[in-house]
Amino acid sequence: MVHSLTTSVMLAAFALSPTFVFAQDGASAVKVAESRWPPYYVENDPQGGDMVDTSMLGTVEHDGKMMATYNGWPLYHFVDDAAAGDTKGHDVEEFGSEWYLLAPGGEKAED
Repeated sequence: MVHSLTTSVMLAAFALSPTFVFAQDGASAVKVAESRWPPYYVENDPQGGDMVDTSMLGTVEHDGKMMATYNGWPLYHFVDDAAAGDTKGHDVEEFGSEWYLLAPGGEKAED
């Protein structure tokens, strides 16, 4: 069992490796990536559950909205994760980089 972060709707939260580069150019590439990996937007400061280090929670502005972060990593959902407990986006390579779950300690979740 992989221990990882979930969002308020219990969907897995994913981060993008720091080597992320788009295979395409410009805003169209961002829209393609966001169609598969929608940003996790919040209206207020993110809140944490029992296993979350609340000092690692934050936000960053993205397209005029507040996007949740954890340990500095912007958080995303994966479109193929439809139900609580789904983690199909873990260790997936897309758009020139690796996507993975974040562990409660703020680093890549291990299988």
